[in-house]
Amino acid sequence: LSLVLFLISLLGTLITIRSIISIARSKHLFDEPSEVRKIHISRTPNLGGVGMYCTFIFSIALIIPNNLVDYLNSFIAGSMIIFSIGLKDDLIGLGATKKFIAQIFAALIIAYIGDVRISSFHGIFGIYEIAYPLSILLTVFVNIFIYNSFNLIDGVDGLAGSLGLIGSLTFATCFYLTGAMGDFLLCVGFAAVLIGFLYYNISPAKTFMGD
Repeated sequence: LSLVLFLISLLGTLITIRSIISIARSKHLFDEPSEVRKIHISRTPNLGGVGMYCTFIFSIALIIPNNLVDYLNSFIAGSMIIFSIGLKDDLIGLGATKKFIAQIFAALIIAYIGDVRISSFHGIFGIYEIAYPLSILLTVFVNIFIYNSFNLIDGVDGLAGSLGLIGSLTFATCFYLTGAMGDFLLCVGFAAVLIGFLYYNISPAKTFMGD
């Protein structure tokens, strides 16, 4: 199952991003090399994330059984909010306040409805179980921090994709060893998507994820 998911995600991403790069160039949808953190010197399509997201959602919906990931619906719902505001920001721009509110809403769906949250520090700093309201707030904060961290490093060739791949493979290993097969498959699918993206993003980058 994991091998099928990996192959579909990888090949789907390679095919989809190739098409998106062609469309972006024909419609002049580029990332301008105007910020200090960006090392590319030419206008580069920045809609790679569209291909990544669509392929990932298609792959996990097709391959992963619903009973393996009980929070899958909440995960998809929250991710669709992030995807939608990111796409709008890439195409026409979106104010920081609106993006922040949408990010909070998406993170709340994951933490509150999906019940995917940080519930304990397991003794780190002498802290164990965390009260439910604080658990929700902490999880939302961490989610928003990660959203924006990856958004900021996307302008450097290969950086966001490489870090995402390392994270996905690390979590995949942990989930496999603990028998959380649904979470393991999610990570495998996303790792494959990131490998497909990195094919187009390693310097010189042909595309970026975008917001």
